[in-house]
Amino acid sequence: MRKISFLILIISLAGAGTLLNPKAVKAEGCNGTAPSVPTKVSAVSGPSGGEVTIFWDALSFANRYALAYGTVSNKYIYGADNIGGEQARSYTVKSLQPGVKYYFRLAAAKDCASSPFTSEISAVAGGGAVVQASAPIVSKPVTQVGSPSQPVVSSGPIGKTKLSATSGPRVGEVTLTWQNVDNAQDYHLVYGHSAGKYQYGALNIGRVNKFIVGKLTPGATYYFAIIPILGQPLYTTDPVMGVASAPVEVVQTTPENLIQPKTPESVTQPEVSSSPTVVVPTEAVSSPSSVPEVETPTPAAGL
Repeated sequence: MRKISFLILIISLAGAGTLLNPKAVKAEGCNGTAPSVPTKVSAVSGPSGGEVTIFWDALSFANRYALAYGTVSNKYIYGADNIGGEQARSYTVKSLQPGVKYYFRLAAAKDCASSPFTSEISAVAGGGAVVQASAPIVSKPVTQVGSPSQPVVSSGPIGKTKLSATSGPRVGEVTLTWQNVDNAQDYHLVYGHSAGKYQYGALNIGRVNKFIVGKLTPGATYYFAIIPILGQPLYTTDPVMGVASAPVEVVQTTPENLIQPKTPESVTQPEVSSSPTVVVPTEAVSSPSSVPEVETPTPAAGL
């Protein structure tokens, strides 16, 4: 989208004849009938941050559409003269300021003939304006990073939307997921510390099925609900419980705090001789008492 003059956009679409004739059934030099004004035009936040999606119904004769918009009502400083062809039924305006309200007008064209612009519609760019009914929750300072082995706490799915809540992915966060069962064009989010008593929330979080709620008190329990929007709020879902992810204390093991096993005092370790002992078989050696005594001969008399 580029910054343009609303008057220049209208002239580029239909020529001076259309400016003087709001019905613009036919413009000179344009071979055919100009389209009528687009109907059932709506604007919803999302599907992503900084985006707004424009919807409209099918229209005879139109083969392209134009859009003008701005941040002030009836003052349109941005736009484009071709946001889709004959089959186009929606267009997502991107690169908007998240949480800021924008005002839009749509026109249909065929060749150089154009319809008048529609009445003004508006929507808040995806990202949402945060709504707080009381004092905000102040997160506790995080001094340590959670261990990768930290268990994931989850609950749900709840109701037909299958709303569920999972702790994380970071400290002080809860991730919500759900299914779009009513073709909702947008969602509001509400939550608090008690089921059905919602103190906090965010408007117009977009046509999404996943949302991360941050800046929660680590380890605290919350109850969450979503509100599908289809032109108007449809209902508030049943609450789902979620626990904000908390840091895990990591203890560094050092040699100093390792416990060394001790040998019980009652156990005496055998002494080991420094030289080997040679054992000689007893059968091979006679004891001194077993050796026969040899007498010394006595000389004969007269010799």
